[in-house]
Order: sequence, then C-alpha cells, then structure tokens
Amino acid sequence: MSANVAVSLTYSIAKIRAMRSLMFEGPRLLALERARNLPDLAQKLGLGELAVGHLRLEALLTNRHIADLNRIASLLGGARDHLFHWLLARYQVENLKVVLRFWAAGEPIERLSGLLVDVPGVKPLPVEALAESRGLGGFIRQVPEPIFVAGLSEGLAYWEAEGRTFLAEAGLDAAYFRELVLRHNGLAKGDREPITPLLAADIDAYNVFLIGRAQLNYHLQLEDVAPFIVAGGRIGHSALLTARCETVSDLVESLRLGAALRLPDTGVGSLPDLEDAMALRLYRLANRRYYQSMLDLGALVAFYYLKRTELANLIRVVEGLRYEVPWPELLRRLMPSPAAEAG
Repeated sequence: MSANVAVSLTYSIAKIRAMRSLMFEGPRLLALERARNLPDLAQKLGLGELAVGHLRLEALLTNRHIADLNRIASLLGGARDHLFHWLLARYQVENLKVVLRFWAAGEPIERLSGLLVDVPGVKPLPVEALAESRGLGGFIRQVPEPIFVAGLSEGLAYWEAEGRTFLAEAGLDAAYFRELVLRHNGLAKGDREPITPLLAADIDAYNVFLIGRAQLNYHLQLEDVAPFIVAGGRIGHSALLTARCETVSDLVESLRLGAALRLPDTGVGSLPDLEDAMALRLYRLANRRYYQSMLDLGALVAFYYLKRTELANLIRVVEGLRYEVPWPELLRRLMPSPAAEAG
C-alpha cells in the first residue's frame, strides 16, 4: 500500500467518525419526536423552506444523504473508489424503478418532477425519452448503463406475457448486486475480508425478499425467479430454491432465519416485517464492523450501510407525520427503535 493510499484511507475514516456524530440516530433521532408537522420537521432537519410537501422533503433528504456518501467516495482511489461509487449506483437503480413504474402505469412525465435524485458517477437518465418509449424493449434501449440494460432485459418476457414490471425490477437489482460482487472480488484481500459479511447480508436480504414476493405476491414458481438469485450471500442457492413459501412463517422456518434475525417467538407476520428484520440484521452487522475496523475499508462500507439506515428512518418519520401516526408507534417502527435504546 502506497503512502498516499494509506493517508487517504486514514483521512476518510477520520472523516466518517466526525460525520457519524451528526447523524440522526439514537438521541438525535429521538429528539425529532418534538416535531409537530412536516414544516417543523424540515426545520429540525436543517432543510427549512426548501422542503414543500412530503415528496420534496424525502428527495432533499436522499440527495443530502448521497452527497454525504460521495464526499467519502471522492477521497478514495483505485479498486476502493470503483466499489464505493457502485454502492452509490444503488440510488440510480431506484431512479430507474420509479421511471419504469410511471412508464408502465402511463403516468404523465410531469409527475416525476422532484421524485428522482442526483447520483454522481453515473450517466443521467434520459427521462423524457424513457417516458415516451413504445414497449419495454424501447424503454430498455434508452437506458444509458449497459449493466442495467442487461438486467432489465431479463424481465422483458414476463412483461410481455403479464404486463408486470416485477421481474424487470428484479433484473435491475440482480445486475446491481452481481456487479457489486465483481468489484468486491477485485479488491485486495485486506480490503475484501472486512466487508464480505456486509455485502453477503445485503445479498441475502435481496434474495429472500425476491423469492418471498415472487411466490406470495405474484404467484410465481421458484424456477421462474431462479435466474434472478444472486450468488454471494450466506444462504445457499439450493436452500433458496427449495424454500417453502405458502406463508412468511414458512419462509422463515425453511431458511432457518429465526435465530440469525433475532425474531420474537411470535415470528413475523408479513413480508415488510421480514424485510425490516433483515435490514435490522444488516444494521447490527454494520454497526459492529464500524467499531471493529480501525484502519480498513470495513469502516467506510459499514458507514454506507449505517447512513442507509438513517435515511430509511428519516423517511419513515416523514411518512409517519404525514399520516399522523402517533409518535410512540412511529418510534417503534424505526431501526433500531430509539425509544427502546433510550429505555
């Protein structure tokens, strides 16, 4: 490792230590309980008059989140930069899904205003051309990133047969994770080892939610989604393809997820509950890695996942205030619950 690379990594880690002290988690997240409405929340989040409405506030939060992470990516070089910028490409996947759903529903392009976020390091989406595409094949041809073109194309036959975007979106997710695994494998061993469990947990969450939604929501067979399963998680391919999934409880039991996810004896009652449980597991792994990694890439990748949790929590607070969810209930929905931590 060159002196410049070592200094860059050391400086980046010092940077995230300072940035974490400003994150909305624990007591700082709990303090948002005093917000009376969305404008008041925007003030407490430092967004003031910029945020008009819940969608604008959520977009501003996401853009700020990405900008924070890009400050870290800009300090890296080589294979580390290659990996960290692809972590940010996750938000371009979400942009593409939003545009795809609007296109599939025939929604006017004007309604996309304010819903998409700025993602550095990737080609911008030609939103107008995408919205005006004829057929999913035409839509795919307008996508500028070849990796995402390949992913979307995997769901083309299902769209043409059923008129649903589910497998096109799964193809996008699978393409993102496969490229993430390739970039992970391109790292030096000392960079690779501390982040492998984090990426594996992220891939596990994707794979489990994929087969759960495929069977419970879309009534697909496991062989229909086998091409979309991504290697690199801790749950093996064969276990995923033989999982029972008549109910969420079946899925949890057949994959033996209860202990790993620290599920209560009552289990989980829905796919969103299971998704939350897997997200909380990833948060716990990232939080542990953040403190264990003093001078390696694990601290930076852990910080990425911690920031993702922060953003998810803030968006839940926005939605909770929008729908006037009582604060005690809203706090219980956050990951991890700041109310539980305070108690």
